[in-house]
Amino acid sequence: MTQVLLLGAGGFLGRPVARALQESPEFTLTAAPRRTALDLLGAREADWNRLLLDPVPDVIINAAGRTTGTLQEVHEDNTLLVKTLLQHLKRLRLSPWLVQFGSAAEYGQTGTEPVTESFVGHPASSYAQSKLDATELLLRQFGTGQARGVVLRIFNPVGAGQGAQTLPGQAALKFRQALREGTETVSFGPLDSARDFVSLRDVTAAALFAARLQQGPPVLNVGSGQPTLSRTLVRALARLAGYRGEITEQSPPSARSGAVLWQQADLRAMTALGWAPTFTLDGALEDLWHSLPPTFPAPKETAHGTLHL
Repeated sequence: MTQVLLLGAGGFLGRPVARALQESPEFTLTAAPRRTALDLLGAREADWNRLLLDPVPDVIINAAGRTTGTLQEVHEDNTLLVKTLLQHLKRLRLSPWLVQFGSAAEYGQTGTEPVTESFVGHPASSYAQSKLDATELLLRQFGTGQARGVVLRIFNPVGAGQGAQTLPGQAALKFRQALREGTETVSFGPLDSARDFVSLRDVTAAALFAARLQQGPPVLNVGSGQPTLSRTLVRALARLAGYRGEITEQSPPSARSGAVLWQQADLRAMTALGWAPTFTLDGALEDLWHSLPPTFPAPKETAHGTLHL
């Protein structure tokens, strides 16, 4: 049995990974405590010792992180946490296989061709920069043999439990709200960007696949391999919801990813290793829609015409 330590088990990406690990006969899961119980950035050596030595993990999956917040907040949660983890692993002379959840946001604007892992990123937000900083830190450690692992550059996940800080999550809440209140118009920011939307189920499968690797390329794209207009996604979700009102694009663009007009994953490196996406975007949207709680607060009037994890 492979012992896995999962950071971020309570998050959108971490929850299904935790369930899949628990259901797999290959893995034994230890989930790091939620931040309210143990803030790893401020944890004492004794806390880290318990986390990393009882039991000693064969694999650490880092699904923790922050997509929004101040410059300091995203740096701490996305970069400094990785640095702190590496420091404690070195102190304890441990060398588990690391699976880091990176982001396609690290690439920035890529043009209209599928982007490979060797593309030099130009992050367009503080979030994207913090994720790229974490990746580069890990790559330096991988290159010198001080650590082992892989960074999964996850494109635009869609699935159950998705939050309103993303386009799919925001759209689902807005359509549910409109249906409940009889609203005839739902407004978004510009929806002419293209994104590689990938089912959360595929992201989960990719995480377990990466946990089994133990060697291979240091960075791997995880996506559907297909570009989809944000407008197409929103209209597909409207059809699924049964919303027949007007959809406008008059709200301000997303501050986090509005500058990136097109992204599409080149999956050749992953498929060469034996992984490929198998779930559809329609299925992912159904997962999202049916996961909405019966009641919820009205969505904030912030535009998310595009999405980056």
